[in-house]
Amino acid sequence: MEGYLDCKILDENSKRHTLRGWSKHFTTLHTSELCLYKNYNDYVEKRDKPEEGPVEISNCLVSIEYRLKKPVFRLTCQNGKEYLFKADSNEDMLEWIGVIQKLNDNQSLCNSLIKRKADELLKTDNKLENNEELSKRTGKSSAGKIKEYKQEAEFTVNSHYDFPSFGSTIEKCIKCNINKLVPAVVAGCIREVEERGMSITVYRLSGNEKAIHSLINDIDKDPRAVDYKTPPWTDIHNTCAALKQYFRRLAEPLIPANLYPSFMDAAQLPELKERQQKLRILINQLPECHLATAKLLFGHLVNVAANAEINKMHTYNLAIIFGPTVIRSQNSDM
Repeated sequence: MEGYLDCKILDENSKRHTLRGWSKHFTTLHTSELCLYKNYNDYVEKRDKPEEGPVEISNCLVSIEYRLKKPVFRLTCQNGKEYLFKADSNEDMLEWIGVIQKLNDNQSLCNSLIKRKADELLKTDNKLENNEELSKRTGKSSAGKIKEYKQEAEFTVNSHYDFPSFGSTIEKCIKCNINKLVPAVVAGCIREVEERGMSITVYRLSGNEKAIHSLINDIDKDPRAVDYKTPPWTDIHNTCAALKQYFRRLAEPLIPANLYPSFMDAAQLPELKERQQKLRILINQLPECHLATAKLLFGHLVNVAANAEINKMHTYNLAIIFGPTVIRSQNSDM
């Protein structure tokens, strides 16, 4: 798992912490080691020399810091060193906690700590009850919000994400860590195809039906926990099929149905330059998540077509395969 987190390292003099003094780091969690880098480029260039770490998290305690009223969690190491991490949202925070717990030898101890902190807040933190701003913003009392956090913590303990990617919308899908607008399943599949499939005929074969069904189930549980290096993901045709299925099953296609007539009219323009200009304008009208996903997908297909002499996947072939899945009318039955 990778992504940006704000971090604060605690010492004996910083037990009473505030939201001051945070520093943003590109954070990685691979196998059971957590590393902090200044930024993504630093990670790429100095992967073996992190600014902080590696931190062995297999025997760490993880807990939610409700007192800060921010998506902050604490990591307490076996040697007594403590870290505070602040995520962009509660969803991101819970995801990091969930991954840490999967790799944690003291998982039962971590789970009980999270639940206990939630219970303590429900009984003692009466000040939050009068937080009118929070009530207005969420439509719930502060106590109700804490109960919601407790449910989220229990949800994380179960290490299961009930946000299916297939058949949902791009907006509702769990996003990847690097680009918060792109579904994790899209980023993951494309990465694997570009690493292992550019020299073979990708996207033309259908893959193994049983294997693809298994892959879809794995993705729907948690697309960011999928290990693409293990079977049946090792068969790149299965990965390609999963990506095609994702776009085919979207409740709202990549090119939204309300823009379908405009795209069809633009495609019929006789002059190439005029056609390109009109399509560029329409592309920029896509919803934010759709636009980011389209840029990634189309850029990937350009890379595939650039290797057409080897993989035999020319632009025309890719258009036949992906055209009906990324753009379709409202009455189209996929």
